[in-house]
Amino acid sequence: MSGPKLSQAEIERRQRARLENQREEYLRGAAGLQQQKDQICQWLAGEAFQKLRGESTAAADAVRRELEEGMSRLEEIPVPDMQTLDSYPGTLAQAEQKNRERFSGLERIIQREEQRLAAAGQRQSGRKWEERLSRLIQYAEVDRPTASGVIGFDFDGEIQELRGQLFWLARNLKEGCIPGQKRMRALSEKGSRELEAYASDPNLHSRREQAKLLVEKLLNEWQEELRRIRSMETRYNEYCILAGVVHISPRPAEDFAGEKELDKEIKRLKDIYRRKDEMDYIATQINEVMIELGYQFVSSKVLRRKNGSEYDCSLYQADEEAGVSIYTDESGAVMMQMTMLGEGAATKEEEEISYQRQLDFCSAHPDIVEALARKGVLLKQVNYLPPSKKYTVKRQITQESGAKVVDRRRRRRGKQKVRSMQSS
Repeated sequence: MSGPKLSQAEIERRQRARLENQREEYLRGAAGLQQQKDQICQWLAGEAFQKLRGESTAAADAVRRELEEGMSRLEEIPVPDMQTLDSYPGTLAQAEQKNRERFSGLERIIQREEQRLAAAGQRQSGRKWEERLSRLIQYAEVDRPTASGVIGFDFDGEIQELRGQLFWLARNLKEGCIPGQKRMRALSEKGSRELEAYASDPNLHSRREQAKLLVEKLLNEWQEELRRIRSMETRYNEYCILAGVVHISPRPAEDFAGEKELDKEIKRLKDIYRRKDEMDYIATQINEVMIELGYQFVSSKVLRRKNGSEYDCSLYQADEEAGVSIYTDESGAVMMQMTMLGEGAATKEEEEISYQRQLDFCSAHPDIVEALARKGVLLKQVNYLPPSKKYTVKRQITQESGAKVVDRRRRRRGKQKVRSMQSS
């Protein structure tokens, strides 16, 4: 039975788990690197850098160049590939360690500038409650409910000082809004009105306790909203990383109604990533086996169907006249077919040769199946057709110079673009 041979490939359970761990480690590492870069970008867009620019545009530009140059030296997170299947955790750890060291250098640059600004009196307000409150407004750092003691408001002190604190908080709630965040904007506008009403109330001295409860309520709501936004940003970064891995353009963050919708899309992309990754792994194992069994690698390419799914098409030469074409796709299907080599349509003589080569392949195919099983890839028969001249196909050889075992997992996630093919 050596017409086209269609099988269903399955990866051995432990090997599949290892591949899954690799993918998760890669996504974690890539997300961590992106967060490091975001921290630098947030500082460049923040208050301290704006004050630096106000002091000296040239100095600010020099600091920006210094930070951007440092970011360009951060190590890209290595993608999983066959060569590092066993050593990937170590390879990833090395890259992350280098990034920690380089990122520490970037943090020192930021600390240097902030200390210089502080020494120049640019950031010292002389009121600790302002500094504490600024941190609470800008970052969701406090895990427990905010109390008046945390921010340093003095609700028992001078009434004019309290009025100033309430007006200051009202103004900073407005200024601290993240652009495009409607829920935060609504919270800011409502809270600011309430704070200004208390601050303007002539009877504020008798309403200190109510003002205190309002401040704590607003700050806790603000912190909770910030945590939600930061969580959404983290998930969106993960989504963008996955979109890049599977070669699609990410949708804008505002397209997602909430975290549940984003989680659903992340789950979908992770499934696509898994199927593509396992297809590449199976194709790579087949490639290694074919080389080990004496076939010569000729060419390989990834093709895309109209529905967006991909499949790998590889050609291996058996002798001067014939070879084997092997197709693998994201569903795990593997199809092997004897192929005549050369230009033009197959002649009657070549059809006869093709028939004889199909008979020869009948005895060779079990060796391929057995060798793949030893590598953890199991081929289960779906449809093995009998040899026939009607299955004669012919392909022109495009010899790849110095071609060896091709790692499709590395190649597909590299810079090489996937070729589109108009087939269903």
